[in-house]
Amino acid sequence: MFFIFGFGSQTSKKYGSMPEQLCGRCRNQVARPITKVTSWFSLFFIPLIPYKSRYMLICPICSDDREVDRFEFDEILRNINPEAHGGGSSGGKTMGGSGSGWGAPASQGGKPTSDAEKYAGKNAQQIAFLKKMEAAERAATEKD
Repeated sequence: MFFIFGFGSQTSKKYGSMPEQLCGRCRNQVARPITKVTSWFSLFFIPLIPYKSRYMLICPICSDDREVDRFEFDEILRNINPEAHGGGSSGGKTMGGSGSGWGAPASQGGKPTSDAEKYAGKNAQQIAFLKKMEAAERAATEKD
């Protein structure tokens, strides 16, 4: 019996762009997109468990990047889109907040309302795997 496993499979998700700033490397005035890069542990070439997340501001011209921490990432998101992130006040839920689960809106009881919300940040392989698992779970509950 053997297992094929690995580290380093990565996915990235862009959340919007910062206002234009001067890039320190290429000296161009650019709007850097804020991106979350997630590294995955994979088993049989299927990414299963995220083990590292980084938040990056990346220059679209020269690919110079600057890593930001989670708190700065949340603050940038609030500034980019204040309506979607609690109006910029401390009363809003942050992405890492507890209670609603899976990053879904609290108004929905923590349940995603669409496939886009449900599978946000996942690649096609992960989505296909999750859909198969959900179908198997539905079939098992229908038997009972």
